[in-house]
Amino acid sequence: MIFNPQTVFRRQPMVYIAIALITGVLLNEFLNASSMIPFIVVLLFVLFIIIRKWNSSYLLIILLMIILGFSLSSYKNDSFYKSLDEVKAFTEKPIEYSGIVVEENNYSSGQRFTLNNVQLKFENLHYNNNLKYFVYPKDQFIDNISIGDTLRGSGKWQLFNDIRNPGEYNFKRYYHIKRIAGRIYSKGNIQVYSNSNWSLKKSINNFRENVRSKLTAYSDAETAALLSALILGDRTHIDQDLRESFANVGVIHVL
Repeated sequence: MIFNPQTVFRRQPMVYIAIALITGVLLNEFLNASSMIPFIVVLLFVLFIIIRKWNSSYLLIILLMIILGFSLSSYKNDSFYKSLDEVKAFTEKPIEYSGIVVEENNYSSGQRFTLNNVQLKFENLHYNNNLKYFVYPKDQFIDNISIGDTLRGSGKWQLFNDIRNPGEYNFKRYYHIKRIAGRIYSKGNIQVYSNSNWSLKKSINNFRENVRSKLTAYSDAETAALLSALILGDRTHIDQDLRESFANVGVIHVL
């Protein structure tokens, strides 16, 4: 049977459109301006070959989706780094903050919350933004907190560190891709305001907790921790030695 791309496109157009959109996003995330030049040359050469077999309208749709994905990702990146530049005024300052919990992680060394829609305050400076931040409580363990609850407290805001050693994994870039701007080391009492309303994120988190409990029940602790990291993205219980091994070979993002 001879492969006909036009026939496949007509039968499953959304697959091609989704792949093209994702391709545009990935191009913007992982290629810089200098590396785009040889890629564009190769892309044009490949498209010149394909255009002989494809209907020009199909090819135009694919190109538009790649451009759309690239443009949307570029717009989000520009907005993120613009907001990041504005919030740098709070670096290493004693701030007051409040934000909505979108993720909770418990480690042997303590807790970490990921907050969204954070409000920052330092003296006469006020800043509201949709960036995400890590919050690390100090000398306090917060029980019975749910996704969607609001945390309010005070502490010190910090940027992520740049790479210090050759070959070291670039956590700063990794967190920036996830739109996480920095971290707050909270001091004193943290106030929790519960949100009892239903939300999709809360339902997803409950589903993740159910899966995590099943993994723990039917496998040993080390295997359950690794599966939770690979399947759910929860590295809470990953052994430190294993974490460092993944980081040393540059694949910590797999966990």
